[in-house]
Amino acid sequence: MVRPDLKEKIQSVATKLGYKPDPALAALVAYRTGHRQTQALSNLALLVPTSPFRPRATNPRTCYFDSHLRQAAEKLGYCMDLIEIPDEPRAQAAVQRMLLARGIRGLVLSAEFVSPRKLQLDWSHFACVQILNFHSDHFHHAISRNEHLDMTKIMEEIQNHGFSRPAFVMGTSAETPHFSLKVAIFETALVEMGVTKPKDYEFLYPLGYDWEKGEFSKWVKKRKPDVIISDTADWTVEFLSRQGHNVPKDIGFISTCVPFEGSSCSGIKIDVPSQTQLCMDILHGQLLRGEVGLPDIPMAVELRGLWQSGTTLDNRTKASPNTACNPAQHIKTRIPTSIV
Repeated sequence: MVRPDLKEKIQSVATKLGYKPDPALAALVAYRTGHRQTQALSNLALLVPTSPFRPRATNPRTCYFDSHLRQAAEKLGYCMDLIEIPDEPRAQAAVQRMLLARGIRGLVLSAEFVSPRKLQLDWSHFACVQILNFHSDHFHHAISRNEHLDMTKIMEEIQNHGFSRPAFVMGTSAETPHFSLKVAIFETALVEMGVTKPKDYEFLYPLGYDWEKGEFSKWVKKRKPDVIISDTADWTVEFLSRQGHNVPKDIGFISTCVPFEGSSCSGIKIDVPSQTQLCMDILHGQLLRGEVGLPDIPMAVELRGLWQSGTTLDNRTKASPNTACNPAQHIKTRIPTSIV
């Protein structure tokens, strides 16, 4: 609200004096002005990998996360830039020079970075927080999902809805060790439900698996699960429909990670507003304390997901007389606390 010439004069003097905006003061101003719109005084960056596939701006899931991250940053007086990181080390060095030239010292690594160690960045210049989709090795402070509580909640909902033959369908690779944890919880729950061979109800496929070959459909017909648990969502339901399986009438479906806001899939969805707010709180604290570089002891904060009652899971507690004779259907088990 000052004259343009006075604004230029002030900015010129500030540059000569080496003035750096203080995010703590920016947060104080944002707090005191309440709902008044304030201009962010310091830049942060969300780093995402360059992808040849669907643009990030058209992906409902990433758009939802990016929007909430920007809102959380603005509440603390920051603005958030989205920066794509290419695979080539030389190009990554150019990105680092650009970050330093813009005065960006706070970074958020998106969950799409499965192996952030491959990034050729000099971390001694930056404070950083990683977003993890699953348990994995990390060298920055990170925010991840609580796989124990999420999978336990799924197994509880399965029993509450009257299902007795759940199947576990997951893709596996050397870079996804977190699946072993979900498998362990799944197998333990099945044993307590009275299923003697839990591995018979696991379909673990490698990355790049060709779904159109028909092995999965044959496996479903052979094992006859009444509900499928998977980290996928809508496209798996569409595949089952093409193979003649009606969801949820013939077979229920639960996603361990509901794909985007507005999805009608039943399962666990990430509490994105809480996740992004926590991310900014951690990053803001590092910047205030001048903590840059790799921490000696990187911490991981786990967030429990939220259960969503969607349209891919019906209630079968009112079983017919023919199915009511199965004792496994009436076992109301409590998953051991040692698993949690």
